[in-house]
Amino acid sequence: MRFLNKTAFAAVAVMASATVASAATIDYNTLAAAAGFGETGVANGTTLNVDGVNITFDAGAGSVAFIDDEFATGGEIRPGGLGVCSSYVPADMDCDISGDDNLDAGEELTLTFDDQVEFILTAFLDQAHLPVDTGDSLMIGTDGGVMSSYTFADALSATFFGITSISFGHAGTDYYIAGATVNPIPVPAAGFLLLGGLGGLAAMKRRKKA
Repeated sequence: MRFLNKTAFAAVAVMASATVASAATIDYNTLAAAAGFGETGVANGTTLNVDGVNITFDAGAGSVAFIDDEFATGGEIRPGGLGVCSSYVPADMDCDISGDDNLDAGEELTLTFDDQVEFILTAFLDQAHLPVDTGDSLMIGTDGGVMSSYTFADALSATFFGITSISFGHAGTDYYIAGATVNPIPVPAAGFLLLGGLGGLAAMKRRKKA
């Protein structure tokens, strides 16, 4: 039993010391840095490393995810965000029609992660790059499931835990995703495998005693 105790302790140590990746922040600045460019479209199937987290983008056939820049108007700076463009120029991935770079009617955007994450939304903008009316609605689905209606207020207070993808759709209000936090969920597989092996050793020891 001395061997088992020491090994069990080692397994717990492995699990406790599993590397926890830092949280990723999704906003215009981190997306533009990951893309290596300012305002730009992101082709379907493209994976960007955002603050150490891999995110793959898919806006459906004929569209691309679009990282829309901040801009100045009336003496104020309005922040940028993530939307969808269905009228883009493939040569330079620019949006061909002004105002078509938010997520509007008939469009969807899916973000996929390499591993399970905790996803928390922190900001949305309307088509004028101003804060959305939080009583308006959008559609959200996770892991390829059916999309459900959320008010923006509900979406901003929700935590989507243990997901590998999240999809956004339109429900009457054009919008940009302006902020989100992605927390990787650590999976200390080595520790769990070791504990499983310990269970087998303990069972063998009991059988020998019997």
